[in-house]
Parts: sequence; C-alpha cells; structure tokens
Amino acid sequence: MQDRMSSRNIPVQSDFALNAFDEILVRHRNEFKTHTEHLQKRKEALYEREIMFKERIISYEMYIKVRIKINLLLIDRKFLFYNIKELSMKRDRSLRRIDDEKKLIKNQQIEIDLFNQEIQQMQDENKKLENIILQYQPNSNLLTQVNLRE
Repeated sequence: MQDRMSSRNIPVQSDFALNAFDEILVRHRNEFKTHTEHLQKRKEALYEREIMFKERIISYEMYIKVRIKINLLLIDRKFLFYNIKELSMKRDRSLRRIDDEKKLIKNQQIEIDLFNQEIQQMQDENKKLENIILQYQPNSNLLTQVNLRE
C-alpha cells in the first residue's frame, strides 16, 4: 500500500514540475514578446529619426550650396574676399553641425545593433528553455509508463 502511494506521488510531482515549467515558459514567452515588440517599436522610431536626420543633412548641404551661389552673384568685387571668408566660416559651422548629426546617426545605429543583439540573446534563451522542457518531457513519459506497469 505504501509503495503504491509513493509511486502515485511521482506523477503528481512531475505534473507539478511540468506545470511549473509550462508557467515559466509562458511567462518568458510573454516577456520576450513584449520586449521584442518594444524593441521593434524603438527600432522603427530610430529608423524614422535617422531618415529625418539624413533629410536635414541633405537640406543643410543644399542650403549651403544655394547660399554660396547667391552670395557670389550679388556681392560687389571690392567685398568679394570678405563675403567669401564669411561664407566659408558659416559653411564650416554648418559642416560641423552636419558632422555632429552624422555622429548621432552612427550612435543610434550602434544602439539599434545592441537591441538586435539583445533580441538574439532572448531568442537563444527561449530556445534553451524549450530544450530543457523537451528534456523533461521524455522523463515524464517514462514515469507515466513505469506507473502504468506497476
């Protein structure tokens, strides 16, 4: 009688363990899904910002070119040297701004790459958890078979 009782407890305990693993897996999947969605939204926002910055860089470059052409057409000969010097200083400042924005875009790309790495790590962890669960499932089937034979 006592042996039968102890053998009956094994499936209950293994069912409990499987249920616990199932709950953990579901929780991790939900967390992974939520985190992945958040990272995807963030990645899309960064991509939109990157496009906006690229458009601004192009418009700055166009503005500088147009400004230089207009000033070259309108200036008087005696002020030519002074105006060219002034424009080149403005252009240098604008180019520095463009360089700063390019650095910002590069940093955002690095952040996107880090998010992608984090997503990959979470996917790897998810696969490991699935493998652990698959390892325990054959054992639970063996326990069920042993109980049926007894």
